[in-house]
Amino acid sequence: MTGGLAAVATSPASAAACTTNTYTRQVFANTGFSGAAKRTDCDTAISENWGTDSPGVSGVGKDDFGVRWQITRDFGSGGPFTFTASGQDGIRVYLDGVRKIDLWKNGTTTVSKTVTLTIPRGTHVLRVDYVNWTGSAAVKFAYTPGTSGPDTVAPLALTGTKVAYDEVAGSATVTWAPNKEMDLDSYPYQVYREVADDGWIFMGATNKTTWTDPDVASDGRPRHYVVQATDRVGNVSERTPVLTVTPPDTVIPTAPVLAVSHQSGTAGSLDISWYQPTERTLNELRTGGTLKLYRSTGDTLGDDPELLATVTAGSASIESYADELPAFDGATYTYAAVVTDAAGNVSPMSEPVTVSPDSVPPPALTGLTATPRADGIVLSWDAPAESGLRYVAARVVQRPDGSIHYDATGCSDAGSTFPDRDVPNELLCAGPLDGETVTFFVAALDRWDNHIAWTDATTVTVTEPDNRPDDARGADTGPLTIANPDTVGTVGYVQWTCDEETLCGTITEYHLDKWNPSTHTYERVSTVASSKDPLYKAYVPRVHGDTTYFRITGVLADGTTAAVTYGAGAYGLSL
Repeated sequence: MTGGLAAVATSPASAAACTTNTYTRQVFANTGFSGAAKRTDCDTAISENWGTDSPGVSGVGKDDFGVRWQITRDFGSGGPFTFTASGQDGIRVYLDGVRKIDLWKNGTTTVSKTVTLTIPRGTHVLRVDYVNWTGSAAVKFAYTPGTSGPDTVAPLALTGTKVAYDEVAGSATVTWAPNKEMDLDSYPYQVYREVADDGWIFMGATNKTTWTDPDVASDGRPRHYVVQATDRVGNVSERTPVLTVTPPDTVIPTAPVLAVSHQSGTAGSLDISWYQPTERTLNELRTGGTLKLYRSTGDTLGDDPELLATVTAGSASIESYADELPAFDGATYTYAAVVTDAAGNVSPMSEPVTVSPDSVPPPALTGLTATPRADGIVLSWDAPAESGLRYVAARVVQRPDGSIHYDATGCSDAGSTFPDRDVPNELLCAGPLDGETVTFFVAALDRWDNHIAWTDATTVTVTEPDNRPDDARGADTGPLTIANPDTVGTVGYVQWTCDEETLCGTITEYHLDKWNPSTHTYERVSTVASSKDPLYKAYVPRVHGDTTYFRITGVLADGTTAAVTYGAGAYGLSL
């Protein structure tokens, strides 16, 4: 029984031209491997069982013969290997001339041995000598990567990488030379791609030495490719050098979308901004493109609009342009823009935007009312006839010196960026209700930020119900101060300080308790140990559309109360 003889046989004086990673086999008519071999051929594996017969080579008997197998191969990065030999009679295994297995004995039973060793990276010579003195003849040998111990040797980096671009098919094909490792994974080659500078993406694993990217659009964006090899236990080689394909850019840019608004802080300047899905316009400008902004007087762009600006990566801004008009006098202007990319591809003209900026403020609101609820005061008014308005609301506070101060704390809905989600003529000024009489004003602003003077705005006065717990309606005791009284409801935590060094040094811990209006009791939320840090912090439970009332108590080591302060946080629910 032969183990895998290749179809190559030569005269005794010749050397067999064996293929890569195939053994050269020599059969001798003696056990000393002396003289010329009776046959030289090729063998793909060592696994023979001749029994009591001869090896079938002319001039070689059934006893006192020898067979030598030798192979020179590239072991890649090397690593741990297992050598397994068995047979009857004598077997010796050599690596680079160094004996690794020695079973050299005439016997009547099968002998075997397994050894583990580390083979260095690169090309090595493996030789197996077998002799049969008398009786039955059999031999088997195999070498396999891996052992029972850990394998931390990474495969060698791939070589011979190339990339070919097919412009007609819009594809790129990456090829590489087969890795020399013997312990590669079943799908050992991992391909990664990066488009422009968008980051590397794993494209998949393959057991072939070629991979095709079918999605190479003619958009001028370079495609980068690397490949790495992985073995059965997950060791990964270094990545190959980056291969790059840059397709021509024939993609027409999409038209920009313009938005026109008043430039804040100016009397007569418009801010013209532009955008596209996924910021395409800005990307074109960053990579060598231009945007040309046109303007005409009147409500159409016309055939010969004025070129207002040419925007490039070197402009003061690539996101907007300030058009300084003589005044907001009700004159009508129409704007449009076109983008040209670095390759010269020109987008369609944008949809024109027509505006008529003026300096006339919306009139004072009518029908203003104030309605208390659990999380603050709801302000409502008659819907104005003019559309596209924003609203500003604030508490009107008179200082001790008689001057007026406007406090917009909690009136966040007035500046909502999602007016389609809100009641158009209502807003909430969130805050705890503590029985005060409060005056609010509300004023409208148009898209040009025109508004009447705050002193001329419509006001409404309301006396809030006092929803505080009874013990919170008196003065605080002790030196505790809440550091963020106006933001507890929005941020969800309270911060406080203890401001009297002697007393504060005796406090061992602080208790945060929440008022339960159903049971009319305080419930413990958290305990904070005293520390050298002057600022303490604890999270406050909140309910959307409600106000949480709480107290902070400084406690001495014997459990007595040293200081108390009360607070509240309104968690406003948008209208």
